[in-house]
Amino acid sequence: MPRPVPRVPRQLPAQPAGFTGRTAHLSTLDGLVPEEGRSGGAVTIAAISGTAGVGKTALAVQWAHRVGDRFPDGQLYANLRGHTRGGPTPPIEVLTQFLSALEVPAERVPVDLDAASAMFRTLTTDRRMLVLLDNAADPDQVRPLLPAGSACLVVVTCRDRLTGLVASHGARQVSLDVLSPADALELLASVLGPERVRAEPVAAADFAQLCAHLPLALRIAAANLADHPAAGSTTTWPN
Repeated sequence: MPRPVPRVPRQLPAQPAGFTGRTAHLSTLDGLVPEEGRSGGAVTIAAISGTAGVGKTALAVQWAHRVGDRFPDGQLYANLRGHTRGGPTPPIEVLTQFLSALEVPAERVPVDLDAASAMFRTLTTDRRMLVLLDNAADPDQVRPLLPAGSACLVVVTCRDRLTGLVASHGARQVSLDVLSPADALELLASVLGPERVRAEPVAAADFAQLCAHLPLALRIAAANLADHPAAGSTTTWPN
């Protein structure tokens, strides 16, 4: 009987709708993808930082889908819940999820953090995988979750700059700011429709400014505005 084909994990969340801008950041991340056939050296880590609502997760997920086919051994994802009321996700829970995705039987998954981390490193040594660790609390939460393979790439998102990972693992910092005014208008157009934004460009720009050009605030505000379509040819913008 033929041996079953190993399951390749594809855990990335769905791509964000209406993703806008971030061309330079996407290019920076593109430059971090390990070369094909790379062996030896440290795992590559991209640490995306920025304030709440600035679009760290959207950037990470958008880019991960963009390069997913360059990691044929799969993509792993975990929300580390670093800034939620319930507290950060314990690393052992994430490792249990990852080891299960790598087809380790439940009875063989270690309950000890160090042992589980060692098993994860062993299983990823010769693989080419992308690991997305979203909403990290701090470097200590991330370190046990790092694969060992030099052909692997890890993307971490966090509100704070993960300087500890830069110091200990050579992570590349990718700092995210608010959208440019033009990109903010493009995001509004993706939700409201370009005709509505073009009809009153000054009002739309003021609306984006009220949202501080934060992607999350723009999406929420625009979605609320979309529930109240403009009457006739006049768009009503909150102020």
